[in-house]
Amino acid sequence: MAAGRFLDAAEAVFDLLARTQLGALRKYLSPRLTGLRMWPIRKFQRQLIFYRPIKDGIEVVRVLHSSRDIAAALENEPADDGR
Repeated sequence: MAAGRFLDAAEAVFDLLARTQLGALRKYLSPRLTGLRMWPIRKFQRQLIFYRPIKDGIEVVRVLHSSRDIAAALENEPADDGR
């Protein structure tokens, strides 16, 4: 099943990123997106993980298809204010 393969691939990449923090550092207008990195999901190369390194691993901000307006999707991401 495609959904299961996608989930397995995504989880493997999340683990890899938590250990290695690979990925291109991205720059966006919003200061709350500072430090955001991007990395594709293996075997699903058009699915991009946007994450930032944190003390104990990574914080996955979004997983987006590369055909999306990525800057708009990320800039419109609700702020995580602890609510």
